[in-house]
Amino acid sequence: GDALRDPSEGFTINAQSRRNRGTYQTARTDLLSLEVLGLLTKSRVGNKFVFRSSPQLSEHLRTLGE
Repeated sequence: GDALRDPSEGFTINAQSRRNRGTYQTARTDLLSLEVLGLLTKSRVGNKFVFRSSPQLSEHLRTLGE
């Protein structure tokens, strides 16, 4: 996905829900789950959370695929 193409690209919950034509809650759950798995990191920018790919994203994906 986009996180692999541009690791510096940040994802907000609102942008993710629009991108996937889903609900805010679904996007929130998905992004928080990916953070728990170590695939994304979360930081607060103003009143929003911004998610970015983890520096170890490729390694984590390889491990999950095994």
